[in-house]
Amino acid sequence: MRITHVVVSDAFAGTERYVAEVARRLAQRGHDVLVVGGDPVSMPGAVAPAAWQPASDLRTAAAVLARGGRPDVVHAHLTAAETAAFLAFPRHRAPVVSTRHIATRRGSSTPAKVFSRVLNRFLRLQIAISEHVGASIERAPDIVLWNGVPTSNTGYDETSRVVLAVQRLEPEKDAATAIRAWAASGLDGQGWELQLAGDGSQRAALERLVVDLDLSGVRFLGAVDDVPDRLAASALVLASSKQEGLGLAVLEAMAAARPVVATAVGGHLETLPAEYPGFFPVGDAVHAGQLLRELADDPSWRRDLGGDLRARQRASFDVEGHVDRLIHLYSEARRGRASV
Repeated sequence: MRITHVVVSDAFAGTERYVAEVARRLAQRGHDVLVVGGDPVSMPGAVAPAAWQPASDLRTAAAVLARGGRPDVVHAHLTAAETAAFLAFPRHRAPVVSTRHIATRRGSSTPAKVFSRVLNRFLRLQIAISEHVGASIERAPDIVLWNGVPTSNTGYDETSRVVLAVQRLEPEKDAATAIRAWAASGLDGQGWELQLAGDGSQRAALERLVVDLDLSGVRFLGAVDDVPDRLAASALVLASSKQEGLGLAVLEAMAAARPVVATAVGGHLETLPAEYPGFFPVGDAVHAGQLLRELADDPSWRRDLGGDLRARQRASFDVEGHVDRLIHLYSEARRGRASV
């Protein structure tokens, strides 16, 4: 099949990383794949052997789709990409599949709501990445399809003293609670380190918070493209989001057999087991800090918990199985169906 993925951005955050992983694996299976959009530095190499073209704005994305020939299916990620696919449809004429990554309805103004209804009629198939996202958007999706991540054989290093948080430094990710949890854990100054992998508008405020709390063991890594290596060097992972559609970083931690301390919210409640002992309420830094300390003090518990999470990831969140389902859905969309 000729498959075009489009995400209107110049970033390499969770959605773009997902698109790159899926596109690369589709291309490796022999499909003719083009990715439109994403960070011009990271995306070309991440999608290879798929092709890539830049599109950091709606107009550019629509133009690329319009002149990109006739794919068998266009897969749009986020509203701007859906809009670009809609505008370019007279030229590409392909069925459009949309993945809803965010647990929110499209548009806040009346015109935006009207256009959302137009998009809902236009899109051949809508996929939600979790039951949480599916319940939060303006109409029920055609299917809920959990994201998958690559399996990993990374061993567990009980000597590691790194707590890793992989997230954008934006308000909804609530890295401030992660830093306060670190302070509450008592691990600062005890040979442990909190590493924050990601960047965003809150970085300066978070750096000030570290100074105000007089913490010495917090390291800001900025945006990284070596998450698997960072996970391999970590002892456990902290996920402090106020809201989470699914939680790619948590899935990657599970694949690497790293125990997770995570907010009991959104997609985390689907990826992690129902009775998972590492949950804490949103914003509860004291509870999160206690969990960090308990795990830090018990390496055998960390190892066993991580092993259980890896088994769960391999059973339910493997990227190859995810791609299998996508190929089936693309075939159904080409036949004019909106079903599994």
